[in-house]
Amino acid sequence: MKLDDEWLYQPGLYMEWAEKAAKARAAFDRARAELDRTEATVAKDIRADPDKFGIPKATEAAIAYEVRNDDRYIRASNAHIKARMHSEITYRMTVALEQRKKALENLAFLTQQGYFSEPQKRKRRGVKAND
Repeated sequence: MKLDDEWLYQPGLYMEWAEKAAKARAAFDRARAELDRTEATVAKDIRADPDKFGIPKATEAAIAYEVRNDDRYIRASNAHIKARMHSEITYRMTVALEQRKKALENLAFLTQQGYFSEPQKRKRRGVKAND
């Protein structure tokens, strides 16, 4: 690893993942909105014709139960869960890249301090090589 190359690569890499994280968050928000819309649509359909869903009396508890068992809601919920997972993973990548930046800073400091240099033999004063 060449430290200077890694330093030059770091900002672009971080920006790439920051953009991915922002897009993933937007997709997550859209999936949440779609889940809410689906829930409202299914609840409206149930209220309009409770018999079609096998509900003799359309109470809020019965409607909520049927909404969560409706295939449309389940699909929207699964899409929301998948979008949340993708959003979280991409966000965590930006956190990892911040840690990478800190590691590069520490490596640069250690290099500047001579941490990785080879030890040198010390010459003794007052002693001749032939003695």
